[in-house]
Amino acid sequence: MTTPWYRAVAYAATVTLGSMAVQATVFLLLLVLSGNPAGDMADLLITPVLAFPFFSIVVLTVTRMVLPALPRWRTAAIDTTLYALVLLFVTIGFTASDGLADAVDFGFVMLTVGLLSLQLPAALAASALAQPRLLPVAGTAAPQRSASQLPASQQLSASQLPARRTPA
Repeated sequence: MTTPWYRAVAYAATVTLGSMAVQATVFLLLLVLSGNPAGDMADLLITPVLAFPFFSIVVLTVTRMVLPALPRWRTAAIDTTLYALVLLFVTIGFTASDGLADAVDFGFVMLTVGLLSLQLPAALAASALAQPRLLPVAGTAAPQRSASQLPASQQLSASQLPARRTPA
C-alpha cells in the first residue's frame, strides 16, 4: 500500500521544517554565546531559505508516495540520505555561477555545516519519529460471532448446510 498524499506532505514538511528549526536554533545559540549580534545569523544561512525547503518537501513527498511502507529506521535512513542530497544539489545549483569546482566544494561544506549544526541528525530523528503517521490505517474487522450468538433467523439448520462429498 502506498501512503496518501496528505500524509506524505505532512511527513515531508515535519522532517524538513523541524530540522531547519533545529539548525536555526543552534545557529542562534552559537551567535549569542559567541557575543555576536543575532543579525549576523543571516551570514550563516547561505543556502536560499525558500528553495531548499520546497525541493526537500517535494522530493520526500514523492519518495513516500512511491515507496511502500517500510520499517522505521529504513525509512529514516532513506529519507535522511535524500534530504542531504537535496541540500547538496540545491547548494551546488545556487552557487554554480562561481564555478563548478567551487560550487561542489561549497556544497560539501554546507553538508558539514548541516551535520555540525544538528540539521542532519534532526532530520534523521524527525523522520524516525514521524514515520508511524505514514503507515496506512486499516479499519478494524467486525467481531466474529459464534453460531450460538446469532439470532435464530440467521442460524442454518442441518438440512440447509451443503452436503459433504466423500471421496470414493
